[in-house]
Amino acid sequence: MGDDNEVKFDYAKLNEVVQSVTINMNKVTDNHLYILEQARASDMKNRPIGIGVQGLSEVFAMMKVSFDNWQLKQSTMV
Repeated sequence: MGDDNEVKFDYAKLNEVVQSVTINMNKVTDNHLYILEQARASDMKNRPIGIGVQGLSEVFAMMKVSFDNWQLKQSTMV
């Protein structure tokens, strides 16, 4: 919250955190002990990782944004 009580989302910080998480999840993939060579080959080729979001509904509530807001949908798309 700023001095004018307007809630602002720090997209730059979100970007920084997502980059850090992505780098570290890729390190997990690189250093994982694979039982099957097929699993290792698939992970090295596809690099599957999952990054979730926690607390997003609270952010929307603080920003007084409804869940059906089209701008909200655009800002959460990857």
